[in-house]
Amino acid sequence: MAVHEKGLEDAEDKMWNCKTVIGAQWNQTLPEQALYVKPNSGYNLHWPIRHGQLHLHPGIGGSLTAVLNDLETIWGSAISNQLEIPLKDLKHYRAVLVIPDMYDRWHVKELTSLLLTRLGFSAVFAHQVSVCATFGAGVNTACVVDVGDQKTSVCCIEDGIVIPSTRLCYNYGGSDITLAFYQMLKRYEFPYRRCNPHVRMDAIFLQGLKEQFCHLDLNSCKLQTQVFKVTHPEQNIWEYFLKLGDECMMAPLGIFTPEVFGITGVADVQKTARYYTDSSDPFDDDYLNQIQRRKGMKDSGVDSGKQDLDAADDSAINQSQQEDDLIKDDELNVGSLSKEAVEEKSNGNAGSSYERAGESGAFEEADQVLPLDQAILKSVERCEFDELKRKMINTVLVVGGGLMMPGAQQWLRHGLSTNIPAKYRCEPMEIITEPKEGDPRSTAWKGAAVMACLDTAQELWIRQKEWKQFGFRLLRERAPFIID
Repeated sequence: MAVHEKGLEDAEDKMWNCKTVIGAQWNQTLPEQALYVKPNSGYNLHWPIRHGQLHLHPGIGGSLTAVLNDLETIWGSAISNQLEIPLKDLKHYRAVLVIPDMYDRWHVKELTSLLLTRLGFSAVFAHQVSVCATFGAGVNTACVVDVGDQKTSVCCIEDGIVIPSTRLCYNYGGSDITLAFYQMLKRYEFPYRRCNPHVRMDAIFLQGLKEQFCHLDLNSCKLQTQVFKVTHPEQNIWEYFLKLGDECMMAPLGIFTPEVFGITGVADVQKTARYYTDSSDPFDDDYLNQIQRRKGMKDSGVDSGKQDLDAADDSAINQSQQEDDLIKDDELNVGSLSKEAVEEKSNGNAGSSYERAGESGAFEEADQVLPLDQAILKSVERCEFDELKRKMINTVLVVGGGLMMPGAQQWLRHGLSTNIPAKYRCEPMEIITEPKEGDPRSTAWKGAAVMACLDTAQELWIRQKEWKQFGFRLLRERAPFIID
């Protein structure tokens, strides 16, 4: 291995972002510029979305209000600077809100309110990302696989409708491939010894290294000498010569073998929580629990006097007694929250009903983290009819940027072909990794734009005045998907 140093003149385009402070707010023009804020300059770097969900945590900027403020700043900056639309003119525009397949109802409500009341769009409608991806790819029935930077989700779509039981989501993705690639390089004396994946500049450098060298092509598995450069702001450029072999392929294979990432068990499986309350939602879980309780009392033959009391005037019942009844009913029908989940809520996550499986007793089944090909098969197996399963397994749509590597399509095809039951087998199997020869990272956004132009979507729009009057109840009535 050889190391060669070059002068600073080659790095003149790599400078720290030195923005001035206006009042108490940083004048941020582009979200990407936040990555180049000089270390120890007094700023807090916030990530408002992680693992495909709002990033709520007990630290600085981790409250729901702070996260929504960050999103308002980012979206407002992108609209005014990239699209060149003044924010005061947004009252003449409409917006489509693309939400995860496994969503938090409270977050959907707050994001809709952000678009309508704070940014000022005239109307909004929300739809799930997998459905939008099918519209962007031009298919109506498919098993949609979304491999992102921090999460991988699988969902079956039939005629533009999500089949709820088929939704799976795991907390691994492209960033795990990057980290695994670095660990493998480190074992073989990676020449850039000062590299630290937890430092922003090094993390960006490793991401570029993965995009440049990693692949899933068996024909490219040979020893190669590669050259890469390390360019950090206000530092000398270092050029390294590196011999690469199987690690370029072994790291991406972690998508098909999560043990490579050190991910096992149930801690990284995402599911929606079952308990949700909202005063503006007439069909929230409090209402459903009360209905179930009264129905259970009638079926069990409780005396009619108590039934009349419950039906006539609930306000006459002592408030504490109602709470005790709800808690008992939750333990019987829903399952009580574990001690860890309660402690997590007390540490600042009380606004989120979105929890990981294994941390809460509110879930019937704790799924294990599965390789991508097995996750697809498990999702398809949850479909109701054999004919539908056959359709899903033979049309797989891969979107997102986490698996944009040469050979990924062939590897996924091989993994599915060797595990598909014979009765579902049908040739040729269609695995779409580049929908309409476009960028899979933007497929869902293109699909959302297509949906906004359809005549059938005109009934879905929620207007600003209506939202202020009816709130979440209107979203439940007009959403083109089942609010669960």
